[in-house]
Amino acid sequence: MDNTGAPASATEGLKNAGPWSRYFARQIDFLVFGFIAWSALLTVFQGDGRPAFMGDRAIDALLIVPLALFIEVPVYAAFGWTPGKWVFGITVRHTDGGRLDFGQVLRRNLMLWPFGFGFGLPIVNLYFLIRNYLVAKDGRRCRWDDVPKYVVRQKPIGRLHFSSGIVLAVLLSFGLSVLSGIYGPDAGGAGFLGIGDHLPAGPNPVIWVNPLTNSSTTLFAGWKNAEEPGAAAPTASAPVSAAAESVYRFRNAESLILFGREPFSGDLRAYIDHLEAGNSFGMLEDKKVELDQRGTTAYVLSYHKISDDNPAARKLVRIDVKVWQISPGTYWRTVVYSPLDNERERALARALAEGLERTSLAAFTPVAP
Repeated sequence: MDNTGAPASATEGLKNAGPWSRYFARQIDFLVFGFIAWSALLTVFQGDGRPAFMGDRAIDALLIVPLALFIEVPVYAAFGWTPGKWVFGITVRHTDGGRLDFGQVLRRNLMLWPFGFGFGLPIVNLYFLIRNYLVAKDGRRCRWDDVPKYVVRQKPIGRLHFSSGIVLAVLLSFGLSVLSGIYGPDAGGAGFLGIGDHLPAGPNPVIWVNPLTNSSTTLFAGWKNAEEPGAAAPTASAPVSAAAESVYRFRNAESLILFGREPFSGDLRAYIDHLEAGNSFGMLEDKKVELDQRGTTAYVLSYHKISDDNPAARKLVRIDVKVWQISPGTYWRTVVYSPLDNERERALARALAEGLERTSLAAFTPVAP
């Protein structure tokens, strides 16, 4: 018998699994099964884009964590391993070396949800993460292994193997995020491993092609091209010059983006003066100059006002205007209306506007100073 009560024949060549190996094995498993859980929920609940309740960190935790742990159960019961455990050479067995059946894996994961993941809630999760690290570091059983006396063992692995497993976890986090389109850049939410910040784009993203440049971008879930090209210019509450050759509207439940091209014979400074002279955007908060990756100069202006044009009637909105010259005599503009009290939504709308802006760069022609 070894110090965990397992017969020597069942544990020969194995050692107690260390806390960091267990942590990264669990992260890989959660990336894989969490991705499946997200995809399943989005498929079930998707109507006109991502359901509104998904995206809140606490609600996501209460949905994704238990579903991912449940999806894992038949895999481990059938094969005796999960992707993360296989990568780090970890096994969970009875003290006599026997494998866990479906019911035992299910009960173990039901215990793992509150006492390992802390119900997926950030502060609670951190407490249990630290507590279980100390338990595993001392060679003791975590709570979900203690009552049934399961043995968590690991094949001896070298530093290169261990480091490769960590790199795999990081690459898997990034790769699944990009592949799925479930997350995108967002200041309000972190990816599965907390690596990078992301926004939802949905399982079936809509590709919008700029008909003037043939360049495309992806519309996030819940966003629609609200008008066909050539539609009437917006009203005074959302002004784009009536002389604009093309104006495109994009909406979701909270925000509005106007994206248009306008001919103008003067330079960028004159164009800004022309824009400000006739606008009714509201109170100007900020104005600055930006340079994009091609060196195009753009003015960025920010306003706030009460706007009836915002889908949520008479909400205080942030209005971000960006104008840039794409070729002599041709200017493009985005006007982004988003809720002033919703930082996440503002970040989403701004990210989509940037994607739209990039489609204009296909027609970029350097403008002589």
